Amino acid sequence: MEEPPPIQPPEPTAPAALPVELDADENTVVARAEDHTWIALTRNGEDVVRDLSALPSAEFTAGPGSYEIHTDGRLRGLETSHRAPLPLTPEEAVSAFLSDTAATGAVLTLEVDAPSRHPADGMPQLPADGTAFCTITVRKTAPDGTLRKGRGHTDQVFLRSTGGTLLGPDTDARVAAVRLKSGRAVFRLVAETAPRLVTVYAFAADPRLSAETQLEFV
Repeated sequence: MEEPPPIQPPEPTAPAALPVELDADENTVVARAEDHTWIALTRNGEDVVRDLSALPSAEFTAGPGSYEIHTDGRLRGLETSHRAPLPLTPEEAVSAFLSDTAATGAVLTLEVDAPSRHPADGMPQLPADGTAFCTITVRKTAPDGTLRKGRGHTDQVFLRSTGGTLLGPDTDARVAAVRLKSGRAVFRLVAETAPRLVTVYAFAADPRLSAETQLEFV
């Protein structure tokens, strides 16, 4: 009598949902699936984003937190990694600025004393003649706008510009940095002979202390 074929154990069924945790150093999930038409990243039972490409894998970018990967097929695995940082929303940018200001107790600002300004947006303007200049004042202030003075606030502030020439306040010597005194420092920007928009940057050793402003050579 012929023996019946051996009974094969059932093939393990891959799950259709898997939890995933993203920490502060991870912002990307790569999920692999098969026999599916979509893969979704969900949070609190709602789709954050759904991939309808039906490709073998889908990549999702999200902030830190607890999520789940769902599919209408079978999940074959997932991994988390770090990609380029997520751009900040306007609300997050304001929050980050306020947080940095609170942490340092100070903020840098730039004030431009230009001879004219654009009538529509107030952009400072200099004649593009190679000799016209404006005075720019760096200020280190508390969150309420008062100058930060004293020995702890004599920072060296480094300067960069995408155009023009940066000079000292009273000489024709080029400058790449100024030292704060009583919470402020002054330098000049001399215009070029060609019209253009330039950006001036000021920053200290503390990466949370930085500022920038724009001017137009016309």
